[in-house]
Amino acid sequence: AEKVVFLVDFFDVVWLGCKRDLVSTFQSFGRSLVFSVEARPYPITNASLNRLAQRGGYPMLAGLRSLNAKNPFTVVNKKNYQFLNSGCIAGYAGAMAQAAERMLSNTWDNKYVLHSRLARTPTERKLMLVGKDDQIAWHTYALEHRDEVALDYGAELFLSMLDFKLSQFKLKRGEVWAEPFQRSVCFAHGNGASNGA
Repeated sequence: AEKVVFLVDFFDVVWLGCKRDLVSTFQSFGRSLVFSVEARPYPITNASLNRLAQRGGYPMLAGLRSLNAKNPFTVVNKKNYQFLNSGCIAGYAGAMAQAAERMLSNTWDNKYVLHSRLARTPTERKLMLVGKDDQIAWHTYALEHRDEVALDYGAELFLSMLDFKLSQFKLKRGEVWAEPFQRSVCFAHGNGASNGA
């Protein structure tokens, strides 16, 4: 069996000791890479989001398990928890290596990093931190390789804390319980300006 690798930000991610089997949870997504999710499309600009809206909107990738047809996303502070966050990634070792090889090819002068299709103008490239922040490259990667990528919409592995309130969490049977998702938290990511993790 191929090894499963968890890649998490060093500074603002904490392991909270959930009792789920992380490997089988990862495998249940049916994709070779699983990313955490957040409620903001950082660092995608509004202009880029509007262009995506003309083509059906920011895509729902594999991983959405909600049965709520009206709004399948968890709502956080009036925002849908639906956008890729690259602070926490799980994947098969070979898939991680392939993704890294693609992104590093030609010294980053490729369609994922320096030529992301999400940024069309020099101003947009600057605003979206193209070539400076990995998250825009991962957004682009996910759009290019939907058959490889799932998003953890339900916080089964990772929970990005930005926009959540501390009152939405409690201790339950020795685990940190996230009320919005009705499950315990495995990895908490204090992304953005949040200090939740």
